[in-house]
Amino acid sequence: EDLQGQFHKLVEGLTDAKESGSSVTILYGSETGNAEEQAKNLLQDIRARGMKGTVSSLDDFEFEDLPNVKVLIVIISTCGLGEYPQNSK
Repeated sequence: EDLQGQFHKLVEGLTDAKESGSSVTILYGSETGNAEEQAKNLLQDIRARGMKGTVSSLDDFEFEDLPNVKVLIVIISTCGLGEYPQNSK
C-alpha cells in the first residue's frame, strides 16, 4: 500500500475530530519538499471530508500553542544519512 493510501486510512480514523468540530493540526519537517507535499495532500483530504485543519512547518509553529491542539499529526522525512530536516530542528 502506498503512502497516500495510508494517509487516506488515517483521515478515515479521525471521526472524533469531525464529530467534535476539532481542527486537525499537521506539522511537517522537510528538506526536499516530500513531507511538505504529503502534509498538504493530507490537509486536502481532511478538508474534503468536511473537517477543519491547518498545516505548518515545524519551524513556523508556535509551540506555546501546543496545549490548545486537540489533534496533531507530524510528518517528517529524513535527509542525508537519516538526519532531521533543517526546518524541524
